[in-house]
Amino acid sequence: MTSPLNSSENEEWKWPTPIPDHAQQTFFWDRQAPNYNDALMTRDNAGELAIVESFCKDFTDRGWVADDIVTLGGATGCRDPLVVSDVLAKAKQKPKKIFFNDLSPAMVGMAQKTHLTRYQEPPHTVTAIAGPIHEIAQHIPRMPRRVIIGVYRLWALLESSLIEGYAYSGLEGYVRNAERLGDCFILEPIRFEGTQYVPVSPPIELIAQADRKEYVEALRVVRLAVLDHLPDAIRVTGLFDNGSEPFLSHWFSEWGVRNLFGASFPAERIHLMSLVRCPKGFVLCLDPVSSPPKGIVTVLNNVLGNVLPHEHVDTLRAIDRLSS
Repeated sequence: MTSPLNSSENEEWKWPTPIPDHAQQTFFWDRQAPNYNDALMTRDNAGELAIVESFCKDFTDRGWVADDIVTLGGATGCRDPLVVSDVLAKAKQKPKKIFFNDLSPAMVGMAQKTHLTRYQEPPHTVTAIAGPIHEIAQHIPRMPRRVIIGVYRLWALLESSLIEGYAYSGLEGYVRNAERLGDCFILEPIRFEGTQYVPVSPPIELIAQADRKEYVEALRVVRLAVLDHLPDAIRVTGLFDNGSEPFLSHWFSEWGVRNLFGASFPAERIHLMSLVRCPKGFVLCLDPVSSPPKGIVTVLNNVLGNVLPHEHVDTLRAIDRLSS
């Protein structure tokens, strides 16, 4: 079923669900750790990784040398730092230090047992830190670094692109992964104002087991909301009938992600920012302003979109500080 199609039909409308807290998010992602590498939604964003590779190759082509790699929200380590270190290795670079982070201690533990083991030999030293990015950033030494951030694209939530290798829209992917992500999905068109998000139209509810007619109707309502209100993002909350911790994600329009980054990074750094579209999202690259980068920071596969919304700006500002 879906919510009313416009706010005039529901003048008392408010947010349908509370935003989860850190503990709930941590529990949610801890549960995903054992099977994370095999999940379809972990493996359907190859277009992003290709762009990340190109930004890393550009780094080495410019003659820059990476003293370290900083992976934020790296899950089990199956994407980054692998993609970064592989490109650097082709340029005969072996960073001496790797900082690896994820919100979930279980994810960090899985990474240490699996993908991070390749960095146990000298000259690598791995520092693994669990916790929210804006809180753990203080434990990473400040140094000029190239920052590469991947977020999900609003229209990719609603539309697939088989010709580009993106077989299912984000919403269909969520429904197909309902056992992991929720029995019901709430889609909320939102706008970024100041440093916070505000709703721009009523939420749309989709039951994961809805029939095709209800699914198509939910898509229609979301498309209308996007075209009528031009939101900066759509927030998706996955709820479980058994009361398990909710799933949270954000899918950004191009103007929305530019608004968010513009409020979080200095204007001089935004002026130099690159933004590249891929089938599922956008990849943004920011270099330090005053000196060449000496390391690479990655925040990939919509880690930012999974961050609590009131911490998006704090997260990006922390990334700016550790990479300037």
